[in-house]
Amino acid sequence: QRRLVRLREGELLAKVASDRRRPFLIQTDQARLCAYGNRFLVREREGQGQVVALNGAVEIDNRHGERLQLAAGHEVHYDRNGFGPIETSSSGATAWVDGFLQVRDRPLAEVIEALRPYHNGVLRLDPAVAELRVSGLYRLDNPQQILDTLARTLPIHITRRTGLWVTVSAT
Repeated sequence: QRRLVRLREGELLAKVASDRRRPFLIQTDQARLCAYGNRFLVREREGQGQVVALNGAVEIDNRHGERLQLAAGHEVHYDRNGFGPIETSSSGATAWVDGFLQVRDRPLAEVIEALRPYHNGVLRLDPAVAELRVSGLYRLDNPQQILDTLARTLPIHITRRTGLWVTVSAT
């Protein structure tokens, strides 16, 4: 009688069949999303979430009872304190489905966060370089190669202590 998915953590790309009587619901720790027939992306990790409405609107309710209507082509970040500003979604929001990370003028911290699920072990980032800006298209099947490429193009140094402990710091 209802379509409900509980997303504990991670990323989900949904293509929802239209059914006005039975909305498609996604419940996370921080929010509840409702869609009636469209395509959208939701990710939630460590209390930080993001919703991208790819086509069609998505309704989002947070734990404080605030409601947000997210129009197609837009995205919003959220956490336990509320919603961030609504922004135009980037063209690379679903690139991970095809095995790529696509970023345009994003902070290094966001790139490192996107690499964590593809890296075995600990991936640390020195806050001194977290705000460096990154643009590019990277293959996610080799996160070590992505780090090496970033080290060639940014003023950062990659320290590897075994393959499981990697630190990105200033040069």
